[in-house]
Amino acid sequence: MNINDKGDCEIISVLDSDLGIDIVSDHDTIQQTHNEDVRPPGITKRGILAIIGGILIHITLGVSYTLGNMTPYMVSYIRSRATPQTLTDDSMVWVYSVGLIAFSIGAPSGGLLARNWGTRAPVILGSLLVTTGFTATYLTIQFGFIPLTITYGFIMNFGLGLAYVPPFVMAQVWMPRYRGLASGLVLSGFGIGGLVFDQIETFYINPNNMVPDHKGEGDEYYFTQDDLLDRIPNSFLLVGGCYAFLQIVAVILIRDKYRITRVGYRQRVAVNPLHIGPKAMLKTVFFYKIYFVIMVAILVMGFVNTLYKTFGETFIYDDQFLADVGSVSCVANSLGRVLFGFVGDKLGMKPCLVALTAIYSAFTMTVSVTTYLGQWVFMFWVFLVYFSFTGITAVLPPMVTVQYGESHANINYSIVCTGSFLSAILVPALSSGIEVYLGWGSSFMTCGLLLAVCVIVAMTIKYKGDYTNTIADCRTATT
Repeated sequence: MNINDKGDCEIISVLDSDLGIDIVSDHDTIQQTHNEDVRPPGITKRGILAIIGGILIHITLGVSYTLGNMTPYMVSYIRSRATPQTLTDDSMVWVYSVGLIAFSIGAPSGGLLARNWGTRAPVILGSLLVTTGFTATYLTIQFGFIPLTITYGFIMNFGLGLAYVPPFVMAQVWMPRYRGLASGLVLSGFGIGGLVFDQIETFYINPNNMVPDHKGEGDEYYFTQDDLLDRIPNSFLLVGGCYAFLQIVAVILIRDKYRITRVGYRQRVAVNPLHIGPKAMLKTVFFYKIYFVIMVAILVMGFVNTLYKTFGETFIYDDQFLADVGSVSCVANSLGRVLFGFVGDKLGMKPCLVALTAIYSAFTMTVSVTTYLGQWVFMFWVFLVYFSFTGITAVLPPMVTVQYGESHANINYSIVCTGSFLSAILVPALSSGIEVYLGWGSSFMTCGLLLAVCVIVAMTIKYKGDYTNTIADCRTATT
């Protein structure tokens, strides 16, 4: 890369031996002067269909957000009909932790597959594993907690990791003018999936809105009604069939903007001429700061997502209302990703990130006060917690793409997602340890304080900015 005598940004052919990506561009394709406005091309009809496919895939990946709603049902079933019969709701954080570990392994693997074979390859393999792991839980829940953890925890979430990153990176390539909105649209499928399938699961398993009728250890209550327990295994077949149908349609629609060659994507660099691979990325301070932010954000969400319903049951005695809380959180999940992706495109990603971590911290820290304010305030608080968290997940992918270039975006953001591995180790300690010994209030306060540290870290991030800074970036790269 160099700046010619006229001040134009000129990119030469580059072969990245680290990732095997051949980036081909020429002086005629990328030639800009100081006075020219750098505007990437708009989206085509084919791109719109591809993004719809990405949304459908993420609707099925939203199965991870149904864990909180399903926890009382699965624990009640295992206590009554499988082993161990002393299982508690707190124990389900181990399923979540195993899932995060599997996701951390699957995400980089999906990035590598997308690099060499395109978006469809990790999406197909990931979808197969998600649906297989979920439907197989029909059998494993009847044998006990450990088999359930293998299928519902590891297999399903490994597939989720494979299919998670490539669809929204594909969307950013199709919509380079609105990277935040593009990734937000695809990621909104996560919330839509949780919204729809929370209701389907609850309506199928508990159509009469029965309440838990057996008091266990501490403040936890469990279902023992036979007709309700009988429907729990079958619910995995019902929802799994829906997932399979959506995934087939999605695979048909998904298509990469650039053709794939033997060595990977052959692209013309039209947005950001700086294309930084994972080895170089790991040497930057920016990476470690966003890695810390996403790690803590996932850690806190692991606690909230797994136990919000259990906490709600301590003062709310309406199972349908608690299912509705889960659905509202999924609405927040979808709205937050789209809204803050769009706002980030307009106002800047870094200001959004700082504001969202501050909101996330404040409302997580104060969730326990809702016990005095009633169930509707509890629903509102949970909405804001999810709303702010999903906003964070919407602004980080385009930040990584802009900072390091889109050629390596799949693998780069997949590495960022491995922050969930460390979260997986800490979630059980936070959920089972602090909550048991110090109570709900101290648990939420600890989560909020951790997020407050993220606010400080986010404020210190030096972010390159959007694509309008391309010329300045070229000059910086040559100094």
